Amino acid sequence: MIKNCISLFLALAILTGCNPAALKIDPCVEYFPPDHYIKKMPSAFEPLTAEERDTDWGRELVIADNFAPDLDLYRAITGYKRALILLPPDKTERRFQIEYDILLCYYYGGKYHDAIETFEHGSLANVPADFPAFRDLLIILYEAYGKVCSPYKQESILKLIQEYDAGLYSNLELSTALINADFCQIQTSYTEHPLGKPLQSRFQGFYQNKLSVRRAQILNAVLPGAGYFYTGQNRTAITAFILNAAFIAATYELFHNGYPAAGAITASLEFGWYFGGINGAGLSAKYYNDQLYNCYAKDFMLDHYLFPVLMLEKSF
Repeated sequence: MIKNCISLFLALAILTGCNPAALKIDPCVEYFPPDHYIKKMPSAFEPLTAEERDTDWGRELVIADNFAPDLDLYRAITGYKRALILLPPDKTERRFQIEYDILLCYYYGGKYHDAIETFEHGSLANVPADFPAFRDLLIILYEAYGKVCSPYKQESILKLIQEYDAGLYSNLELSTALINADFCQIQTSYTEHPLGKPLQSRFQGFYQNKLSVRRAQILNAVLPGAGYFYTGQNRTAITAFILNAAFIAATYELFHNGYPAAGAITASLEFGWYFGGINGAGLSAKYYNDQLYNCYAKDFMLDHYLFPVLMLEKSF
């Protein structure tokens, strides 16, 4: 009976030793600049003339322009919308400006659906290429369509960016690859992107320091708790070892002393601890790799301004 249990343990250990989902990186590479960074950015638009400032819509626009850099976005959007209502129909360029400011507020606020709705249901879809914030508008739309899972529209914007600014196109491709942990694209960038060499140098550290999920699982299968020691979870490792040892000892004693029913119950509990430990050790290694990747990717993107929000050149 004991031999059969051991055989079953080993067979299941082999089957659970490789969890494909655990071998992937789940990145969380995000960044938002502080308000003082946004305040330092110049406006894309010409200042209001004295005549414009004396109009009702001009006053609303001035008020909104003072709220927006402080990221008081609700009040800013309200002001911009009031200015838009009061704006004469012939002020096309100012209409573009105000709608863009509303879209930018939604973007900074993480309201990507609202930003896209502002674009698609307003006049910004008709702006010419010489629109002062045209480049930044493309960047915002590219990221917004990606955030709302609209890959076809995002790809269309990317093609437009490629025609408009090849360097920006290349940076956005690399940015997306880093944010999504697309290692194939990252490795391709080693030779195709101007930042390829520093990128390769930076990620050599990641490859050298990442843990093996499979190794963590195998170690825990051979000796419960060893996989957790491998990932640096020492307290969890000791707890796993003690629990597994206690249940194995109890199972042996019960079968040895003629209590097969009780032994079967403790054996089933040990199965749960044993295989849960194998999976847990793998997840512990995966979590470590996820956090390690996030650190390497975020630091590189900050050093080279590869977050889309840092590629914007203008503000309110």
